[in-house]
Amino acid sequence: MWRRLALPALLLVGPSAAWPNLVAPREPQVRKHESPPPPPPPRSVAALIQGAIGPVHVAAADALSIAITGSSQGIGLDAARRLIASGHAVYHLARTAERARVAVDAAGGGLPVVCDLEDLSSVRAAAAALRREPALDVLVLNAAYAPGMTQKVCPRTKDGFERCLGVNHLGHFLLAYLLHDRVSRLVVTASSVHDPTSAG
Repeated sequence: MWRRLALPALLLVGPSAAWPNLVAPREPQVRKHESPPPPPPPRSVAALIQGAIGPVHVAAADALSIAITGSSQGIGLDAARRLIASGHAVYHLARTAERARVAVDAAGGGLPVVCDLEDLSSVRAAAAALRREPALDVLVLNAAYAPGMTQKVCPRTKDGFERCLGVNHLGHFLLAYLLHDRVSRLVVTASSVHDPTSAG
């Protein structure tokens, strides 16, 4: 048996009569923003330079073991110098024993490790050597190959990959894969030199 139900007043008179605020245009609300906090007091230029590039020494208990690829020049060498000056242990991963020794001498310390990213067997050997070390906390993937703008022939790695792909990606990927369970931090650097629209 159907019963007749009374319709609500809202449906009888329409929404505009019941709730005029829902359909009437509303004035935009302007939020009041709090003023930003005052800037910190200015520091001397010497203090800023010391804070930016000066060594921060760590206690022996807090020192880290850090492996860096491409630490014989550029930002890899600069990072190695600062880390060693701060009291950390650095492993210099370079493509040849000679380049690794250059990195040790230029950075003021550290341990040389041969790791040729163009040769995946060399990458595996380097990872095995690092796994035998008592500690390894950080892996820095910094080495890179950038082809010349006028290069006509695409050079290949020992495993047959295009060199830029092999060195910058595949070699580093394998190294990180073989050491991922030993390190607590992975650092990957990049450079504008790989931007084809940039002069590097």
